[in-house]
Amino acid sequence: MFFRNLQVFRIVRTLGTAEQLAELMAAGKFMPCSALARQSQGWVPPRGNPDELVVNAGGQLMIALGVEQKILPTSVIRQHAQERALELESAQGFKPGRKQLRDLFDAVEAELLPRALAKRSIIYIWIDPVNGWLCVDAASTAKADMVIEQLKLTLGELPLALFKTVQAPGTAMTTWLSLGEIPGPFSIDQDCELRVAGEAGGSVKYTRHPLDAEEVNQHINRGKVAGKLAMTWNDRISFVLTEQMQIKRVEFLDVLKEQAEQQAEAGDAFEADMAIMAGELAGLLSGLAESLGGEVDYKPDPADTQTRDLLETEAAEPVPPTPGSDEADPMYDQAVKVVRETGRPSISLVQRHLRIGYNRAASLIKQMEVDGIVTPLDQQGIRKLAA
Repeated sequence: MFFRNLQVFRIVRTLGTAEQLAELMAAGKFMPCSALARQSQGWVPPRGNPDELVVNAGGQLMIALGVEQKILPTSVIRQHAQERALELESAQGFKPGRKQLRDLFDAVEAELLPRALAKRSIIYIWIDPVNGWLCVDAASTAKADMVIEQLKLTLGELPLALFKTVQAPGTAMTTWLSLGEIPGPFSIDQDCELRVAGEAGGSVKYTRHPLDAEEVNQHINRGKVAGKLAMTWNDRISFVLTEQMQIKRVEFLDVLKEQAEQQAEAGDAFEADMAIMAGELAGLLSGLAESLGGEVDYKPDPADTQTRDLLETEAAEPVPPTPGSDEADPMYDQAVKVVRETGRPSISLVQRHLRIGYNRAASLIKQMEVDGIVTPLDQQGIRKLAA
């Protein structure tokens, strides 16, 4: 049960004991999608025991979020809605207005959802109360968004901050590539991505290629910066670090897997894997922070949203209009511009750029889905710009 990807957060205030956390999570247990719901999510037992929502292995905690999604492409809904729109135009003698088109879209969606197939997945979350880490095993920020949203509903508040270091990962990785070495117990592997600074720039990718080659330094000297870099920590864990501080393609090397197998023979395999993984990842994250110049101060002024949880809504946040209603959100056009310019239809991205609450950002993304600007969440929990 070793994690393959890490979306990393810092615990800035206690989440409570394992027993307290389990009691709070019990109210948010997973329930399948209702007939008219596109998605459902809730807490599930990490290792299958229905009475164990929190696994506690030597003070290290594991929880899991179950997600069920209806597979109903927007293109299918739009096709049926367009057929209905033609029938309505013929009946009333003029083309339907925008409000009528949205009503048709919603009506078709409500009719098709009960017949849509449902896909379930589980997202695992490791909590290290001792060292103050919370890590989501997810390659995409969309899945991390789901976990953060559910944690906020469960806890009432979210004592988390993004893992943020003094030196930006992109700047540090570029320097490491230029020097051919990394400070601390890290080594450079043979994969990296170099990109031109700016939104319209190209990129160069190296796969299983020596990165101390002269051509790599030539790209750096021409202004390219590192967006991704494959690394190994302490000859025990290999991974890819991104400029957004995401840790991907995590691979625990054979020596650790053999150690886990030996411990599993004397006890529970799940807890053996979990204990080894937690110990190693805590060391990796601590070493990574040190190599990046240390972490930022996680006790900022409450108004400093840059180092606080990016998904915490402001108390004065207005109630967002319902998607498809006549009332338009005044920030809708700005949100569409952000999504199109970045190419990333992410709720947290819109929230961050516009400095609005999570619910409002989610409503804006939903409206873009209705308008055909972005796709619904796919099976991996990812939205994309519509073709």
